[in-house]
Amino acid sequence: MVAIGKTYGLSAIYGALIVSGFLTFLIAPVASRLLMFFPPIVIGSIITTIGLSLIPMAINNLCVGISNLGLVTNRTILSVFVLCTIIIASKCAKKFVRNIALLLGIITGTIVAYFMRLVDFSTVQQASWFKLVYPFYFGLPKFTLSGSLTMCSVIIITVIESVGIFLALGKIYQ
Repeated sequence: MVAIGKTYGLSAIYGALIVSGFLTFLIAPVASRLLMFFPPIVIGSIITTIGLSLIPMAINNLCVGISNLGLVTNRTILSVFVLCTIIIASKCAKKFVRNIALLLGIITGTIVAYFMRLVDFSTVQQASWFKLVYPFYFGLPKFTLSGSLTMCSVIIITVIESVGIFLALGKIYQ
């Protein structure tokens, strides 16, 4: 999407998203018929690939808290705290709490970050409770062939990924 935006602008991103959303609507009924092509080894490979691809980003976000001098900063302490909260909730708690361990980590991490002055809610406090949505606020969508083809290929991969994840989750919770 960044490449589409840099080349054609924000309105081309909207156009590409509309086209790929329409494609998703069309292929959704077919996706259930494709389940026979997803044996457990394919599903496991997809989930493993997704997990492994997220590791560098997690490490980068954790290491942002380590200064150039190698000193541990507040962000590193907060990251380790959130990680420990999630691990403890998912391993030591009852079933319901285990199921919401990630949510608990996000909530407790946000609360602790607020007291560490790492979170600023001033813009949330200033926002109104209700606001009218203006259609095409950023302009009319612009439909480009290359942008639409790019987003359609991304959406096909996303559908395959989602089918794999939902099948795996279904097998875990059977």
